Amino acid sequence: MFNLIVAVVSIALIAAMALASIFYGGDGFSKSTARAEAATLIGQAQQIAGAAALFRIDNSGSNVASTQPSCDSGTSSDCAINRLSAGGYLQAIPSAPSGVHYQDEFFTASWAVADDGSAAFLILTAQEGVADSVCAEVELQGGGAKLPGFMANEAGNAYTAEKFEFDSIEQLYRCADIDIGGGNALTVFGYRL
Repeated sequence: MFNLIVAVVSIALIAAMALASIFYGGDGFSKSTARAEAATLIGQAQQIAGAAALFRIDNSGSNVASTQPSCDSGTSSDCAINRLSAGGYLQAIPSAPSGVHYQDEFFTASWAVADDGSAAFLILTAQEGVADSVCAEVELQGGGAKLPGFMANEAGNAYTAEKFEFDSIEQLYRCADIDIGGGNALTVFGYRL
């Protein structure tokens, strides 16, 4: 009988501790997730920046998006990131954490390079609060403050370093809200190349 009482009390204590850790530690767990996702994005962008720098060295200062050979499909941004991978400058195109990049039934965001080769970018998820928490961590980890919306639908000029206003800050990376028209907006992480 004594063993039964001890077992019931032990189970009750374990359940109480589990509930307390979920209640009091839940915010800490979500913040550490955002911190890890921001660090992953920054690290992947640094890999792309290093690959783009090696490309410039090997190609007489040309950026990876300039003088693009024709692509069978996709934009010049897609071609530029694929060019880094195909040329051996990147072992593989970095794959963003699954909960961070934008995805719907028609489109899955992946890393890309601006049409002028000045920035690498990734469109972040539209899931409520995720992009905001990741962008807050990006700023805490040394990035620029999140920019309010700018128009991204200008042909050949979307997601450039100029649009991320990297020239006006010392930071290499930041988030920006992108006005895609019709009252819709997305958040994009950008890194100066």
